[in-house]
Amino acid sequence: MNIIIFGASGSIGSFLTKEYISRRNKVLIFTKNYKSKKKLQESLNLKKVTIDQLNLENFSSINRKLNQYKFFIKRTNIIINASGDLGEIKSVLNINLKKFKKTLNVNFISNLVLLQGLSKYIKKNKNLLIIFFFCCCCYKL
Repeated sequence: MNIIIFGASGSIGSFLTKEYISRRNKVLIFTKNYKSKKKLQESLNLKKVTIDQLNLENFSSINRKLNQYKFFIKRTNIIINASGDLGEIKSVLNINLKKFKKTLNVNFISNLVLLQGLSKYIKKNKNLLIIFFFCCCCYKL
């Protein structure tokens, strides 16, 4: 099977990446930054996996990156988005709006942009499973 995992360096993403690779699948994984990419490259069997960087906060880069892998995307069986930003647990009275906006962008807006970008390539794929894990931030009074 062909599998794509966004957020591959996090807890869920790294577990799923290792699981799918161990089952001899072709896996395309995306991670947010160079440090995470390097760490994954060292820990995985690179014959079965392609690793690339994609920061979902940068909406304009999402479509460029998807276009780069459009032929793999068209033949994909499973797409998983395990990316997310947990934000900070703080009082709602003292929320840092810049950090809160980042959390909203990564957890919600980027999912919409990602699905819109993927839709160009997956419309005809009748055997596709898409799984998105939504992370939420927690705030208290």
